Amino acid sequence: MGSDLGGPTANLFGARCKRTDKCSRRDCLFPRLCRHLHLEEGYFLSLLEKVEIIDGVKHLFISSGLRMDLLLKTPRLFKKILRDHTPGMLKIAPEHTEDQVLSLMHKPGGRILKEFLEMFRTEEKDNGKVLSLSAYFMTSHPGCNMEHMEMMKRRLLRLKLPIRQFQDFTPTPGTLSTAMYVTGLDRYRKRPIYVAKKRRQRMAQRRVLESLMRRTRRGDGA
Repeated sequence: MGSDLGGPTANLFGARCKRTDKCSRRDCLFPRLCRHLHLEEGYFLSLLEKVEIIDGVKHLFISSGLRMDLLLKTPRLFKKILRDHTPGMLKIAPEHTEDQVLSLMHKPGGRILKEFLEMFRTEEKDNGKVLSLSAYFMTSHPGCNMEHMEMMKRRLLRLKLPIRQFQDFTPTPGTLSTAMYVTGLDRYRKRPIYVAKKRRQRMAQRRVLESLMRRTRRGDGA
């Protein structure tokens, strides 16, 4: 049988805080990884080895739930996942490429995607194994305008990253992104931001990525 050992933030498995006193920081991962966050790379590698030898497990896959910024900090784990535990395609969720929008999404900057792709392609070449990426992006997130979308299109073309999956932002009760959608205010500075609420505005953003998806299907790269 085959198994997927992924799930939300799969490579946070075993992570712990090295501090023993009270911490006032609200997020260990944003805007950058906290220096007190200890990533248990060896712990996860040991888990993979133990699951591999279970009777009946022929293939052990991790095809989802991997944070790019954490993989960059755990190169041994990254190499093993690509070499032994990727079923031909690895799923990642950059969501956007532009720092202004990523910050509002509470995600690390766009440089992470570039660094990740460089490491991914180097490992792919070294292993002699053909792999592909399924990258998920989002349109119409509060704070994202057409200029951001065009910048994302140009960046993805330079990175040669094909578009295979995206979706429009959908307001969900209880989230900060929805609060920004309703109020039209930046979550941090409380200043007005652009919010694509009208259908024509949202469709205009969709068309930017739809054009890239058509190129992918034709085999023209991103």
